Amino acid sequence: MEELIALARVVRAAFSRAYSGDLCGYCCRASVQLFLLARERGIADARLAATWGHVFVVLRDTIVDVTATQFGVADAVAVLPLEKLERTAWLVKVKGAVNSDPWDGYKLADSIEGLEDAGWEIQYFLDKDYMMVSWEKVRHTHLAQAEGEARP
Repeated sequence: MEELIALARVVRAAFSRAYSGDLCGYCCRASVQLFLLARERGIADARLAATWGHVFVVLRDTIVDVTATQFGVADAVAVLPLEKLERTAWLVKVKGAVNSDPWDGYKLADSIEGLEDAGWEIQYFLDKDYMMVSWEKVRHTHLAQAEGEARP
């Protein structure tokens, strides 16, 4: 778990460097980046998770969320037990604003494509020049810088 949290801090730093503000709208891209890094580093049981309006990473029974700040959460990387998911406001808040029933569960995915089953148009987030900064810019420039800073 500690390794995933360390990677989450690196991803958060990279996205914060590339995009300003609270990272609203970047949950899918940042979570996919964290998921891919975790898999590259041998954290095979890391999974992507999606609710109707939010994406985050789950490792065993723990949520690791690198963009919870968009919902007013103070921690740059939010970590909480999966069992608290249904009662955690920021994870269901988006749907609650649109629909009177804010909880319709979540879906876990072992691959990027698995998020499409939860209604996320993954290619839109990964292939488009979304919000003026490309995926590759974060992946190759900011992520490398953030990883360098995170090393002791």
